[in-house]
Amino acid sequence: MCIRKCHGVIMDEDGEVLRDEKFENSLAGVREFFKGFKHADVVMESSYSWRPTYERFEEIGFEAKLAHPKGTRAIAESEIKTDSIDARTLTHLLRAGLVHESYVPSEEVRQLRDKVRLRTKLVRERTKFKNKIWAELEKNRVNMEKNPFTKKGKEKLRELNISSVDHYLAVLETIDERIKMVSKELEGIAEDREDARLLMTIPGISHFSALLILSEIGEIDRFPDPEKTMFLRWVSS
Repeated sequence: MCIRKCHGVIMDEDGEVLRDEKFENSLAGVREFFKGFKHADVVMESSYSWRPTYERFEEIGFEAKLAHPKGTRAIAESEIKTDSIDARTLTHLLRAGLVHESYVPSEEVRQLRDKVRLRTKLVRERTKFKNKIWAELEKNRVNMEKNPFTKKGKEKLRELNISSVDHYLAVLETIDERIKMVSKELEGIAEDREDARLLMTIPGISHFSALLILSEIGEIDRFPDPEKTMFLRWVSS
């Protein structure tokens, strides 16, 4: 797993090991590891931290394959596990053309996913702080019959002079502002995309929902089975 350091193996076409060592998981570290090699087919193990390393390979001009965990059973089930052995096994799978790839969306799709998921995370954080405020009201035996998060409701919350509620409310309002900023940006992106505008003709599909669908689907041409792309073709028709 690459976080600060990675373990890499370079083999020639005959399987002879040319390099087997750790390297810094940085652009400079990746460049140094591949120093002397103008071209290389690259495969890397899938992990939660795959993206920075993958993008560094892109930056130096190497196209990498991201090995799907289901296709690396030989590594997972190995009785003797070291970074070197795992890297060699993965490299042999690449040489044999046996790497089962995970889908890697384009840079454009990755950036869109980041924006969409950021809004989702902010909304979740907002919900957390709303729940914290409810908990403080319950603890202080305050009964709010109406929604305390409207403009008038917030005024009543401040009138309670409960320190914890005031702090949580300040954080909540900051998150609200950030959600508005991200939402406005997403609305602009959706309006500029024909596929998003088509999705928004479906009742209940908002700017955010349209971009959520598109970002999670990624490139439509990655679905080879017509039966699995029926919905996608209907959307884009």
